Amino acid sequence: MQTRTVALLALGSVLVLAALVRPDSGDSPAQAEPDEPRRAVVRDWPLLDATGRAPRGSTCGNRSRRVLLSFDDWDYAEPKRMVATARTAKRLDVGMLYFPLGEPNTAYRRAHGKSLADKVRAQGQYVGNHTYDHRSLSTLGAAAIRREIRGGVRSSLLRPPYGAYDAQVAAIASDLRYRICLWTLDTRDWRDLTPKQVRTRIVRNVRPGDVILLHMNHALHRRYDVRALVSAVRSTGLKLCRPYREHGEPATSPVRVPRKLRC
Repeated sequence: MQTRTVALLALGSVLVLAALVRPDSGDSPAQAEPDEPRRAVVRDWPLLDATGRAPRGSTCGNRSRRVLLSFDDWDYAEPKRMVATARTAKRLDVGMLYFPLGEPNTAYRRAHGKSLADKVRAQGQYVGNHTYDHRSLSTLGAAAIRREIRGGVRSSLLRPPYGAYDAQVAAIASDLRYRICLWTLDTRDWRDLTPKQVRTRIVRNVRPGDVILLHMNHALHRRYDVRALVSAVRSTGLKLCRPYREHGEPATSPVRVPRKLRC
Protein backbone atom coordinates (compact mmCIF):
# COMPACT_ATOMS: atom_id res chain seq x y z
CA MET A 1 0.00 0.00 0.00
CA GLN A 2 2.83 2.38 0.93
CA THR A 3 4.66 1.65 -2.34
CA ARG A 4 1.51 2.41 -4.36
CA THR A 5 1.00 5.72 -2.50
CA VAL A 6 4.58 6.83 -3.23
CA ALA A 7 4.17 5.95 -6.90
CA LEU A 8 0.94 7.96 -7.18
CA LEU A 9 2.56 10.98 -5.52
CA ALA A 10 5.50 10.81 -7.91
CA LEU A 11 3.17 10.60 -10.93
CA GLY A 12 1.19 13.60 -9.64
CA SER A 13 4.35 15.67 -9.34
CA VAL A 14 5.31 14.91 -12.93
CA LEU A 15 1.87 15.94 -14.20
CA VAL A 16 1.96 19.24 -12.28
CA LEU A 17 5.39 20.11 -13.64
CA ALA A 18 4.27 19.30 -17.17
CA ALA A 19 1.27 21.60 -16.81
CA LEU A 20 3.47 24.48 -15.67
CA VAL A 21 5.84 24.34 -18.64
CA ARG A 22 4.75 26.76 -21.38
CA PRO A 23 4.74 25.00 -24.77
CA ASP A 24 7.27 26.39 -27.22
CA SER A 25 6.01 28.02 -30.42
CA GLY A 26 8.14 25.76 -32.59
CA ASP A 27 10.37 28.64 -33.69
CA SER A 28 13.31 27.46 -31.59
CA PRO A 29 14.35 24.91 -28.97
CA ALA A 30 12.63 25.38 -25.64
CA GLN A 31 15.85 25.98 -23.69
CA ALA A 32 17.18 29.54 -23.41
CA GLU A 33 20.12 30.51 -25.59
CA PRO A 34 23.35 30.10 -23.57
CA ASP A 35 24.69 33.59 -24.33
CA GLU A 36 21.59 35.38 -23.03
CA PRO A 37 21.81 36.99 -19.57
CA ARG A 38 19.33 35.88 -16.94
CA ARG A 39 16.62 38.34 -16.00
CA ALA A 40 14.12 38.44 -13.17
CA VAL A 41 10.64 37.28 -14.11
CA VAL A 42 8.38 40.20 -15.00
CA ARG A 43 4.63 40.51 -15.53
CA ASP A 44 3.20 39.52 -18.90
CA TRP A 45 0.99 42.63 -18.75
CA PRO A 46 1.45 46.03 -17.11
CA LEU A 47 -0.48 46.30 -13.86
CA LEU A 48 -3.24 48.83 -14.52
CA ASP A 49 -5.42 50.44 -11.90
CA ALA A 50 -8.95 51.80 -12.36
CA THR A 51 -7.69 54.95 -14.12
CA GLY A 52 -5.55 53.03 -16.60
CA ARG A 53 -2.27 53.84 -14.88
CA ALA A 54 0.63 51.39 -14.96
CA PRO A 55 2.51 51.89 -11.67
CA ARG A 56 5.34 49.64 -12.83
CA GLY A 57 5.50 51.15 -16.30
CA SER A 58 8.67 52.52 -17.81
CA THR A 59 9.31 56.24 -18.17
CA CYS A 60 11.33 55.60 -21.35
CA GLY A 61 14.16 57.91 -20.30
CA ASN A 62 11.89 60.73 -19.16
CA ARG A 63 13.42 61.56 -15.79
CA SER A 64 11.89 65.02 -15.66
CA ARG A 65 8.54 66.23 -14.36
CA ARG A 66 7.48 66.97 -17.93
CA VAL A 67 4.88 64.80 -19.67
CA LEU A 68 5.82 62.65 -22.67
CA LEU A 69 3.18 61.82 -25.31
CA SER A 70 3.79 58.50 -27.09
CA PHE A 71 2.05 56.98 -30.11
CA ASP A 72 1.99 53.26 -30.97
CA ASP A 73 1.32 51.44 -34.24
CA TRP A 74 0.57 53.00 -37.60
CA ASP A 75 -2.08 55.09 -39.34
CA TYR A 76 -2.63 52.68 -42.23
CA ALA A 77 -5.09 54.93 -44.06
CA GLU A 78 -2.91 58.03 -43.86
CA PRO A 79 0.72 57.03 -43.14
CA LYS A 80 2.05 60.54 -43.81
CA ARG A 81 -0.07 61.77 -40.92
CA MET A 82 2.65 60.57 -38.58
CA VAL A 83 5.03 63.11 -40.11
CA ALA A 84 2.35 65.80 -40.02
CA THR A 85 1.85 65.27 -36.28
CA ALA A 86 5.62 65.40 -35.77
CA ARG A 87 5.85 68.74 -37.59
CA THR A 88 3.00 70.14 -35.52
CA ALA A 89 4.67 68.96 -32.33
CA LYS A 90 7.93 70.66 -33.32
CA ARG A 91 6.11 73.95 -33.98
CA LEU A 92 4.55 73.65 -30.52
CA ASP A 93 8.01 72.98 -29.02
CA VAL A 94 6.90 69.49 -27.98
CA GLY A 95 8.91 66.30 -28.26
CA MET A 96 6.92 63.07 -28.68
CA LEU A 97 7.81 59.39 -28.88
CA TYR A 98 6.60 57.22 -31.78
CA PHE A 99 6.50 53.42 -32.01
CA PRO A 100 5.62 52.55 -35.64
CA LEU A 101 5.66 48.97 -36.90
CA GLY A 102 8.61 47.77 -38.94
CA GLU A 103 6.63 46.13 -41.75
CA PRO A 104 4.82 49.25 -43.11
CA ASN A 105 7.83 51.46 -42.35
CA THR A 106 10.04 49.23 -44.52
CA ALA A 107 7.42 49.17 -47.29
CA TYR A 108 7.20 52.97 -47.25
CA ARG A 109 10.99 53.31 -47.46
CA ARG A 110 11.13 50.96 -50.46
CA ALA A 111 8.41 52.96 -52.22
CA HIS A 112 9.63 56.46 -51.37
CA GLY A 113 13.35 56.14 -50.68
CA LYS A 114 13.13 57.36 -47.09
CA SER A 115 11.35 55.90 -44.10
CA LEU A 116 8.72 57.77 -42.15
CA ALA A 117 10.75 57.07 -39.02
CA ASP A 118 13.63 59.12 -40.48
CA LYS A 119 11.24 61.94 -41.37
CA VAL A 120 9.86 61.97 -37.84
CA ARG A 121 13.36 62.05 -36.35
CA ALA A 122 14.15 65.03 -38.58
CA GLN A 123 11.48 66.94 -36.64
CA GLY A 124 13.32 66.34 -33.37
CA GLN A 125 10.89 63.59 -32.32
CA TYR A 126 11.93 60.24 -30.87
CA VAL A 127 11.25 56.85 -32.51
CA GLY A 128 11.21 53.42 -30.88
CA ASN A 129 10.79 49.79 -31.97
CA HIS A 130 7.31 48.23 -31.80
CA THR A 131 8.37 45.01 -33.60
CA TYR A 132 7.88 44.02 -37.22
CA ASP A 133 4.17 43.17 -37.33
CA HIS A 134 2.77 43.43 -33.79
CA ARG A 135 2.89 39.80 -32.65
CA SER A 136 2.68 39.21 -28.90
CA LEU A 137 6.31 38.49 -28.03
CA SER A 138 5.59 36.54 -24.84
CA THR A 139 3.84 33.84 -26.92
CA LEU A 140 6.81 33.27 -29.25
CA GLY A 141 9.98 31.21 -29.16
CA ALA A 142 13.42 32.82 -28.96
CA ALA A 143 14.14 32.81 -32.70
CA ALA A 144 10.78 34.41 -33.55
CA ILE A 145 11.26 37.07 -30.86
CA ARG A 146 14.60 38.01 -32.40
CA ARG A 147 13.07 38.22 -35.87
CA GLU A 148 10.26 40.47 -34.64
CA ILE A 149 12.65 42.85 -32.89
CA ARG A 150 15.25 42.92 -35.67
CA GLY A 151 12.50 43.54 -38.22
CA GLY A 152 11.26 46.57 -36.31
CA VAL A 153 12.40 50.18 -36.60
CA ARG A 154 15.99 50.63 -35.41
CA SER A 155 16.19 52.25 -32.00
CA SER A 156 17.36 51.63 -28.44
CA LEU A 157 13.81 51.52 -27.03
CA LEU A 158 11.45 48.56 -27.45
CA ARG A 159 7.77 48.73 -26.62
CA PRO A 160 6.42 45.15 -26.81
CA PRO A 161 3.00 44.91 -28.49
CA TYR A 162 0.22 45.00 -25.88
CA GLY A 163 2.92 45.73 -23.28
CA ALA A 164 3.31 41.94 -23.02
CA TYR A 165 6.74 40.54 -22.22
CA ASP A 166 8.38 37.98 -19.98
CA ALA A 167 11.89 37.10 -18.80
CA GLN A 168 12.86 35.59 -22.16
CA VAL A 169 11.74 38.70 -24.09
CA ALA A 170 13.58 40.97 -21.65
CA ALA A 171 16.77 38.94 -21.99
CA ILE A 172 16.69 38.90 -25.80
CA ALA A 173 15.87 42.62 -25.95
CA SER A 174 18.86 43.34 -23.72
CA ASP A 175 21.10 41.13 -25.87
CA LEU A 176 20.01 43.14 -28.94
CA ARG A 177 20.78 46.37 -27.02
CA TYR A 178 17.18 47.44 -26.42
CA ARG A 179 15.59 48.83 -23.28
CA ILE A 180 11.96 47.92 -22.56
CA CYS A 181 9.82 51.06 -22.67
CA LEU A 182 6.18 50.96 -21.54
CA TRP A 183 4.03 53.83 -20.25
CA THR A 184 2.60 55.20 -17.03
CA LEU A 185 -0.84 56.35 -18.24
CA ASP A 186 -3.01 54.45 -20.72
CA THR A 187 -5.62 56.68 -22.41
CA ARG A 188 -7.46 53.53 -23.56
CA ASP A 189 -8.05 55.13 -26.94
CA TRP A 190 -7.91 51.57 -28.29
CA ARG A 191 -11.46 51.25 -26.99
CA ASP A 192 -12.40 53.75 -29.73
CA LEU A 193 -13.10 56.57 -27.32
CA THR A 194 -13.88 59.93 -28.89
CA PRO A 195 -11.07 62.51 -28.99
CA LYS A 196 -12.87 64.48 -26.29
CA GLN A 197 -13.10 61.41 -24.04
CA VAL A 198 -9.38 60.78 -24.48
CA ARG A 199 -8.51 64.36 -23.58
CA THR A 200 -10.77 64.15 -20.53
CA ARG A 201 -8.97 61.00 -19.34
CA ILE A 202 -5.66 62.81 -19.72
CA VAL A 203 -6.76 65.90 -17.82
CA ARG A 204 -8.24 63.87 -14.95
CA ASN A 205 -5.35 61.45 -14.52
CA VAL A 206 -2.08 62.96 -15.78
CA ARG A 207 0.74 63.43 -13.29
CA PRO A 208 4.22 64.98 -13.48
CA GLY A 209 6.66 62.79 -15.43
CA ASP A 210 3.97 60.63 -17.06
CA VAL A 211 4.47 58.75 -20.31
CA ILE A 212 1.04 58.77 -21.99
CA LEU A 213 0.01 55.90 -24.30
CA LEU A 214 -1.90 56.78 -27.50
CA HIS A 215 -2.36 54.95 -30.82
CA MET A 216 -2.07 56.05 -34.43
CA ASN A 217 -4.05 53.20 -35.96
CA HIS A 218 -7.54 53.58 -34.50
CA ALA A 219 -10.09 55.09 -36.87
CA LEU A 220 -11.14 57.84 -34.51
CA HIS A 221 -7.54 58.75 -33.85
CA ARG A 222 -7.17 60.26 -37.31
CA ARG A 223 -9.38 63.08 -36.09
CA TYR A 224 -7.16 63.74 -33.11
CA ASP A 225 -5.60 67.17 -33.08
CA VAL A 226 -2.11 67.23 -31.61
CA ARG A 227 -2.71 70.83 -30.63
CA ALA A 228 -5.76 69.77 -28.61
CA LEU A 229 -3.81 67.00 -26.86
CA VAL A 230 -1.01 69.42 -26.02
CA SER A 231 -3.52 72.00 -24.79
CA ALA A 232 -5.19 69.35 -22.61
CA VAL A 233 -1.93 68.57 -20.83
CA ARG A 234 -0.95 72.22 -20.49
CA SER A 235 -4.38 73.07 -19.06
CA THR A 236 -3.40 71.08 -15.97
CA GLY A 237 -0.38 73.30 -15.38
CA LEU A 238 2.07 70.59 -16.48
CA LYS A 239 4.73 70.99 -19.17
CA LEU A 240 5.54 68.58 -21.99
CA CYS A 241 8.86 67.18 -23.16
CA ARG A 242 10.58 69.30 -25.80
CA PRO A 243 12.05 68.22 -29.15
CA TYR A 244 15.59 66.83 -29.24
CA ARG A 245 18.25 69.52 -29.13
CA GLU A 246 21.96 69.85 -29.75
CA HIS A 247 23.80 72.90 -28.41
CA GLY A 248 20.46 74.36 -27.41
CA GLU A 249 18.98 74.19 -30.91
CA PRO A 250 16.38 71.72 -32.32
CA ALA A 251 18.07 68.88 -34.21
CA THR A 252 17.42 65.49 -35.77
CA SER A 253 17.03 62.97 -32.97
CA PRO A 254 19.47 60.03 -32.86
CA VAL A 255 18.50 56.50 -33.85
CA ARG A 256 19.49 55.30 -30.40
CA VAL A 257 17.27 57.19 -27.98
CA PRO A 258 19.32 58.55 -25.04
CA ARG A 259 18.90 56.94 -21.65
CA LYS A 260 17.93 60.36 -20.37
CA LEU A 261 15.68 62.43 -22.62
CA ARG A 262 16.48 66.11 -22.91
CA CYS A 263 12.97 67.10 -21.97
